[in-house]
Amino acid sequence: MFDEAQPAWNAARTSRFMHEKHGQTNFEMPEPTFLLSVVERHQDWCAVICLVGEGQEINLGEAGISEWFTALKEGTFRTKVHLSQVVAQREPAATAMLGAGNAETTSALHLAVSLRSFRAERVSGFVGYIS
Repeated sequence: MFDEAQPAWNAARTSRFMHEKHGQTNFEMPEPTFLLSVVERHQDWCAVICLVGEGQEINLGEAGISEWFTALKEGTFRTKVHLSQVVAQREPAATAMLGAGNAETTSALHLAVSLRSFRAERVSGFVGYIS
């Protein structure tokens, strides 16, 4: 499970990390491509669950959720992609995957309430009330 999948690293940031922490030179993959390539090594099956938040700042070296779709589109992964309709509507690459029949949407996959706090559902209403 990849919590907060939207700040996955681009190729330059992943390359720097692999060089600094693991001594690997010439590492040229963005983080989503690398992680999906690891999953592909499984003989049977494996699931990758990417949780994506809204309103999150993308910092230097972070590629955003679109990098996951780019990895899926450009790779040769044996994947079945399931995504929420909200993500499908917001991401052009997801729309392209749906059009090509490489993905499907499921409304139950959209987490409409923040789970960071069990009271989070009421915070927006409270803020709206006092504004």
